[in-house]
Amino acid sequence: PKFQKANTPYEGPNMSRMERLSWRALTSTQNTHVHPGGEGGWKERLLKNGTTTAAYYATLHLEASKVLAQVVHDRGQRALIGKVNMMVNCPEYYRESSITESVSETEDFIFFIKKLQTPLIKPVITPRFAVACSLDQMKQLGQLAKKHDCHIQTHLCETQAEVTWIQELFPWSKSYTDVYDTAGLLGAKTIMAHCVWIEEQELKRLKECNTGVAHCPNSNISIRSGHCDVRQLICRGIKVGLATDCSGGYSSSMLDSLRRALDVSKSLSIQRQNYQFLTLPEVFRLATLGGAQVVNMEDRIGNFEIGKEFDSLLIDFEVPRSPLDIFDKDTLEDKIHKFLYNGDDRNIVQVYVAGRCVINNKNCT
Repeated sequence: PKFQKANTPYEGPNMSRMERLSWRALTSTQNTHVHPGGEGGWKERLLKNGTTTAAYYATLHLEASKVLAQVVHDRGQRALIGKVNMMVNCPEYYRESSITESVSETEDFIFFIKKLQTPLIKPVITPRFAVACSLDQMKQLGQLAKKHDCHIQTHLCETQAEVTWIQELFPWSKSYTDVYDTAGLLGAKTIMAHCVWIEEQELKRLKECNTGVAHCPNSNISIRSGHCDVRQLICRGIKVGLATDCSGGYSSSMLDSLRRALDVSKSLSIQRQNYQFLTLPEVFRLATLGGAQVVNMEDRIGNFEIGKEFDSLLIDFEVPRSPLDIFDKDTLEDKIHKFLYNGDDRNIVQVYVAGRCVINNKNCT
């Protein structure tokens, strides 16, 4: 349902945006019917855009989360899928009724994923963010993650207002990161989205826990969260990958995320003297191996090292109606740069996940 709102303009604060757009859309997931042209259409779009591995925040509705998992499984995408957990500071019409329900249904979802018996789909514990969860709920979800050796995903330091609110909700905490740390949610299989307004001690703790950061530049710009200093994260040895964050961001394309990451970094270099902005090869790495590291799968995917699974895209620089201008003197590197800057799904003619071709437009004109 959030894909319905990915191109919907809204200029208000983030929490107001979620109330008006995201949460109301998510209530529709109580109806588990998947429409081929609606909820079913996004899976094709993600794959056609070249997203071989995705991390999904499903919904707090158990059965709808199962439907999502089944759809992604049937389509052949690699994914982390989480039933969302939230029960405070959110609308009455979109919240879990108790911690017991939250934990029980989340474990039910974990068992459902395991019954799919596929290495491509994994459950991920998904407390939406600390604002919407009590400490006790997060602690129990952390224990559940340890019990089943699950990934964890949530939001961290997305906006200044959110950081301030966390201090009001958890006055005993040293920081936003400390709340998650106290709840036992930090670790090598934890993905923290955003990290725009993060402090030095928090960065140190993320590094110590080997926790990864999902950089969402389109979303951060679109809802005016701020500019994430990815260079700072890299310099501290923190795992960083690129993400789209629909519907906070308006595009589901990783190519767009790559370009927006460059824009954000160059904007920071304008504001800060001697700032070393990210280069195209660096953001390409964030979109590939960096993302694999963040989801703790770099031993299986992320590049073409011998022994890894074959997740790849076949690119045609000169496909009919291509947005690229290719010249005889262009080197292969020139062509790759042109694709990364100006290419789109028209140039992506085949998509492979674990060696299986899941998108094939090679013979299309």
